[in-house]
Amino acid sequence: MKGEKIKKVLEEEKKLREFHANPVPNFSQPAIGSFSITNPINFQFKTDRRLEESHKREKPADDKEEKFVFKAKPALVLKKAPFEPKKGNHSALTVGTAFHLNAEERAKKERSSTARMTSE
Repeated sequence: MKGEKIKKVLEEEKKLREFHANPVPNFSQPAIGSFSITNPINFQFKTDRRLEESHKREKPADDKEEKFVFKAKPALVLKKAPFEPKKGNHSALTVGTAFHLNAEERAKKERSSTARMTSE
């Protein structure tokens, strides 16, 4: 019983190992079923539609630009004198004031302390 099951399993494995090739296709016969020819459908890209809409929006602006006539104003700058800055009294801004340095005060204290040390 056990031996028969082992033989049976081995035979099944042997059958699975055998090579079975697919048959060669027959190209002389037409393919199964009939296919209809693809009918083209008119389509538009969304970008093309957006471009057309933007052109429609711009058309009224183009009409205004065509109606607008450029009129130049006279060049008065060429006839006027050039700009010259006014010279002010800058000497009043640079008035010197006395200042006090802390280093001078420390030097005086140091001299007085050394003088006291030498006198003692």
